[in-house]
Amino acid sequence: MTFLQLVRLVHERSGLQGTIDSVVGQTGIRKTVVDVTSEAWKTIQGASDSYTFRKDVTSFNTVVGKSTYTPAEYMVNSSNGAADLSYAIMLTCRGSVLTKMPKEYLMMVDPSASQAAPAWWIRDDSSENIIMNAADRQYTVNVLFYKNIQSLVGDGDVPCVPEEFHPIIVEKALEKMASDAILGNVGLAQEAHYNYKRLLQKFNRAFIPGKRVVPRDVLI
Repeated sequence: MTFLQLVRLVHERSGLQGTIDSVVGQTGIRKTVVDVTSEAWKTIQGASDSYTFRKDVTSFNTVVGKSTYTPAEYMVNSSNGAADLSYAIMLTCRGSVLTKMPKEYLMMVDPSASQAAPAWWIRDDSSENIIMNAADRQYTVNVLFYKNIQSLVGDGDVPCVPEEFHPIIVEKALEKMASDAILGNVGLAQEAHYNYKRLLQKFNRAFIPGKRVVPRDVLI
């Protein structure tokens, strides 16, 4: 489903009158529906650091004597460049995993000194720069990274998971819409909460490898 289709479902099931022709330029309660639906998807994506759909791989080529690479440089081959990056998880070169070093390691070694193939790396959490031992020639380094949370903005934007999982977004949004702060519909809030927790089981089983998560308040 597109963002517009999701918003229309939330609007309809909230018991609101009329229809929403676009997610852009809305005001009042219709803008609230748009915002709540968008935030629901962000909340779901951020619920676990283990979701497979937020992990991806890209690669970059080292430069002789260079030890620091910015996100723009090491994400150069990703579809949206540095905009895709939340943070780097792991680096590999020639099929070998580079050792992840703590920042204190820089006090013991000069990373600018060429040391043949890439062997270790450090991520600067403030800049997301990668610091590694400078290679003696060009190597291809693979970067496993955690992607930024997807934002739904335009009418045609589609959540980055298969459509069978899109209903969880509607239920999470309805839970918020039905809250005391917006509609004050206790019955709808309880129904949406139950449905969301039920769908969350399916969602987590699909996107957290080897893990089966069962919310306490949902009976199987």
